[in-house]
This record gives sequence, structure tokens and C-alpha cells, in this order.
Amino acid sequence: MKKTRILVLLLTLLLTLSCLTLPLLAVDAETAADPEQTQTDSADAPAEDDSVPEDRLLSSRTSFSVAAKAALLIDLNTGRAVYEQDADERVYPASLTKIMTCLLALENGNLSDVVTVSASALDDLDADSSVAGLQVGEQMTLENLLYCMMVVSGNDACNVIAEHIAGSVADFVRMMNQRAYELGCLNTHFSNPHGLHDESHYTTARDLSIITQAALKSENFRQIVDTYEYQLPDDNMRQNIPKLKTTNMLIYRSLSNTLYYSRAHGIKTGYTSQAGRCVISEATGDGLDLLGIVCGAATTVLDSGDLLMENFTECARLFDYGFDNYSYLPIMSPLYPVDQVKINNSAGAEAVAVAPEDEIKVLLPNDYDPDKMVTDIQLNSESVDAPVREGDVLGSVTVSYAGEILGQTKLLAITDVARSEFSSAAAGTEAYIQKNWWKWVVIAIFAAIGVILVLVLSAVVVGGICGAFNGIMITKFKVVPMITTLAMLNMARGLCFVLSGGTAVFGVANNYSWLGGSRFLQTPDKPTGWIPVITLFVVLCVFIMHTLLSKTVFGRHVYATGSNIKVAHLSGINTDRVTLICHILCAVMAALGGVLNASKLQNGQPAACDGYEMYAIAATVLGGTSLSGGRGSVGRAMFGVAIIAVINNGMNLMHINSYWQKVVIGLIILLAVILDMAQFKKEE
Repeated sequence: MKKTRILVLLLTLLLTLSCLTLPLLAVDAETAADPEQTQTDSADAPAEDDSVPEDRLLSSRTSFSVAAKAALLIDLNTGRAVYEQDADERVYPASLTKIMTCLLALENGNLSDVVTVSASALDDLDADSSVAGLQVGEQMTLENLLYCMMVVSGNDACNVIAEHIAGSVADFVRMMNQRAYELGCLNTHFSNPHGLHDESHYTTARDLSIITQAALKSENFRQIVDTYEYQLPDDNMRQNIPKLKTTNMLIYRSLSNTLYYSRAHGIKTGYTSQAGRCVISEATGDGLDLLGIVCGAATTVLDSGDLLMENFTECARLFDYGFDNYSYLPIMSPLYPVDQVKINNSAGAEAVAVAPEDEIKVLLPNDYDPDKMVTDIQLNSESVDAPVREGDVLGSVTVSYAGEILGQTKLLAITDVARSEFSSAAAGTEAYIQKNWWKWVVIAIFAAIGVILVLVLSAVVVGGICGAFNGIMITKFKVVPMITTLAMLNMARGLCFVLSGGTAVFGVANNYSWLGGSRFLQTPDKPTGWIPVITLFVVLCVFIMHTLLSKTVFGRHVYATGSNIKVAHLSGINTDRVTLICHILCAVMAALGGVLNASKLQNGQPAACDGYEMYAIAATVLGGTSLSGGRGSVGRAMFGVAIIAVINNGMNLMHINSYWQKVVIGLIILLAVILDMAQFKKEE
């Protein structure tokens, strides 16, 4: 009985001791199982705060939290924080430090460089430090050293890389801190290139996101950190080196790995007893590209005795939160105009539509409030002067939600808008006259020396030559008049472009503007004058042509030839001569019109008056001039001009598109011709 009691007491004592030692064994097991475990515990990082700042997240959700000292979820497309938890609090980064080391190596080294492992690179490493098994004298490329550092988190590779890039570990650390400062990481300080614990070696989750985003710009970095197994080649010291296997369980593809996250890509893990479990990873899917950061997560000992590293589980939860609760909302597209800008002095269109330069897609919580969405369109001005070219920047647009700017882009004109030479020249001339009225005296003096007369006579000669060419083609070569006229129109316009090179010709004397822009009858109420010179010029031309056609024998011959050329010829009229003179007179009138236009513009425009031939046809036909000939007058033609002007102004006031205005003019011509033909048949 006594032996039995002693045996029971011994068993009880053993059970008690076992219970007391289990926590210690769990810590030891954790240390042995994790290759990144380093030093003994010291002071913990700042306390955990599970709050979610609403003003940054734009979400009404506040219940979600991460079981870690700090966490951050970034949308990589915009750089916005989707979730954050103590993201600006100092934490120990452990091996997350190696992201900065890798960034500097890629920025300052060559992947093909052959590096020799020195004894000094291995001297300062603890016995339990995570290493890639490098040996003194071993030669390896910088690329393979980066795999040793980022895949298996080899601290020995960190020191070797640091010495290769900077000459010494101390100088490399200075480079790390300088680069962090350049990136804007103001709450970060590095003491070594690998992350072994040091009280002065700290950072924040937000600074880590900045460093990582800078590194992700390198495709080499992306490839290295997303590798879960890597085979080192044989080198001068080692052969048949075992495969490197990643410490990042989020990307390790294995049937036995329950922590694998299919959407994850890279990036780096970290662990010290002071830092806790840390991980940075990227995840893509559903149009999102997320960067998850977890710092200071715990390690749980499961009933099976296995270790559950909660940095991976919490990071997976963080990704799920982002994918489940956020998505992109398309706001604007370059394909769809959002506003229009009024055009001054345009040749047709009164306004030009503007559209965004780039597509604007914003990341929003799925439960966002549409009332908080604001689209702010800012035009550079209410109106712009023609010409406007497709792609001209006419404003900007800003999209914000709950006061936070989510997207900005320029507003561009979607079409070209040509300048109306008449309206722009008139506006410029009027402004010039109003500002410089006293120069009228000088203009009058220069006019007296005959500059204008010389230019007018020159235009008359050139117009006469063109008209004579048309008349000869019609009378001698029997070319259809309409074809001849169109041919000369295109030849003359083509010559203008050839001689001018397609650009405006300047250098005309300033006093030349007197003909197209000056006024008579100045009064105190109207110092610029009441009657434009151009009006008197037109009245004079109309009077001369009216007298010629209605009061002279030649005018009767013109009507007779137009009515029936054969009968006129048999009556003794020289119809060829009449046809030739008529074409010369028409060309001279056209030339004088060009003189007036150039006077208004103070330059020669090769594209001026493009399409005016249709207005001329519409005005004459509408004024009662018969296309079959023999009927019409100058006065009626001017009446037709007035009608066309009224119709055009009316359509502009009604904001009818310039393209539709052309349709209206065409319909007017067609209607006038139909009426003319009906009248002709009635007279027959």
C-alpha cells in the first residue's frame, strides 16, 4: 500500500512538472521551427489598436480588425489605403528589412556580377540566425544572392550583398537610411541590412508600403519575391545544393500547406521575438491589386503541436476584406464628352465638346453613398477663340468622395474647329480701330499714295486672267461651264497653297486695312465712324454692275445669250465674246472680294472663303436668277444675299449645328431650283 501511495505521488509530481514546462517547450519549438528567429525577447513594440479611421477608409465598416500590432491594406493602382490599423505606429520590421536591401541591390548593382563571400560578412551573425548556408570564399552571382536573401531569408546573403554594393555593411546601412528619406519614409531607421533586432531599427506599416511600392516597380524584384522554390547552380564551393524554399506560406504551393492563398504574389516574411510575425504580400483579382502588410502577429500552438503563424492567416483575412468590400467604379471615359466650351470666331460650330484625357475609375466600398460622390468640372474659360485643335487642353475634371480626391484628369477638345476669317478679322479690326482711332490720319495719308489702288488693280488683272481662261475653255474648247468653273476653282486654290506653303502670307502694308476695316462719318458718339468703307465699296460695285446689265446694249446681249444662245447667235450677237466678257467680269468681282477679305485680315489666307461658292449659288438662285439663263438681276441677287445672311444668323442664334446649316443651305438651293424650273415650264 505504501509503495502504491509513493507511486501516485510521483505520477502527480511528474504531471505537474509537465504542465509547467509545456509553455517553455512551445516557445522553444517555435524558435526551432522558424528560420528567422533571432534574439531573446526584449521590449515589445507599441500596443495594438484595432480602430479603423473612417475618414481614410471611406467606409462605414468599423467592425473588422486584424489580430496584429499594425496592419495596412493598399490599393496599388491608386496608392489609397483600403484598411489601416496603427499604420503610423513604430514597429520592428524583422526580415521585412530585406525589401529595402533588395531595392538598393537592384538599383545599384548588376544581376550578373560575381560576388565572393567574405569572412567579415558572416562574422556578426548569431548562431540561430536564418542563413542560406553561404561559405567563406564562395562565389555567386548577385542574382542568386538575392534569391538566397528573399526566398529563404538568408541574413548571410544580406551582408554579402551590402559589402558588394557599398564596400561595407555600415556604408550600406547609411544608403538604406538615405533611400528611405528620399522615398518619404520619415518614421524609419535602419541599423542593419537584414532585420536582426536592434532598438534603433524600426519603421511603420505605412513606410513599409512606400518602400515596397518602390521595389515593385522592378520586374526583377517581382520575379524574385514571387518564387516559392529556387534551385541554386553548383559553384566553386558547393554542388547539388538543396532547393531554396520560401518562408512565405501564402505562395508556397503544396497540398499540405493550408495557408496557401491563390491570389497572393510574394513578397516577404519576417520574424523575431520582438517583432512578432510579419508579412508583406500582394494579391490580385476582381480588378483589384492589393498590397497587404501585417506586423506583430502572434504564433499559436495548435492541439496537434504544430505552430500556426497568424501573420499569414491575418493577411489572408485582410485580402478577403478588400476583395469582399471594395470594387472599382468607372466614372468617366475619353469616349464620352462631359461638357462643351463656346468657340469665338468659329467657321461653323458654336461650341466644342470636351472629354477626359484618361479614364477615371475609382475604388469605393460596395456600400458607398452616391450622394457623397462629387464630380467637379473646371473649364479654363467660358469661351475660347478659334481655331481649336483636337486634343487641346480646355479644362480639367476632379472626382472626389466624402471630400477625398479620388481621380483627376485633363479635359480635351474632341474635334477641330476652324476659325472664321471674317468674324475674327472683323473683331480684331474693330478693336484695333477703337484703340488706335488717331491713326486714321496716317491711314488717309498712305491711302493717298495709291497703295490700295495698286493692290486693287493687281487683283483685277489676276481675276481677269482667270476669267479669260474660263471663257476660252467654254467658247473655244466647248467645256461645260460648270466643269470649267470648278476646275479653275480648284486650280486657283491649289496655287494659293503652293505659293503660300499652306500658311498665311503677311507683310501687307498696315494702311491696307483701310479698305476692309475703316469707317466714314466719325462723330463724338461714334469716334470709329458709322459707315464701313467696305459697304461703300460693295454699293459702288453693285451700282456699276446693275447699270451695265440693265442700261447698256451689252447687258441686253447678256440676257439674250443666257436665254437662248443659238437664237442670240443667229440674231447677230457675238455670243462667244459675251460669254468671255461675262466670265472675266465674274472673276474680277471674285478677285475684288478677295481684296476686301485680305484687307480685313491684313494677310493672305489660302483657305479663306472655302465653301463660299455654295453661298454664292444659293444667294443668286434664291434672288431669282434662273440657272437656265435669261432671267435675273443684280438687285435680286443682293436680295438673295440678304436672305442667306438672315437665315445663317438665325440658325446661329438658334444654336443649330454648323453641319446642319450646310444641309439647310443645300435644301434652299434645291428648293429654289425646283421653283425656277417650275416657273420656266410655266413660261413655256
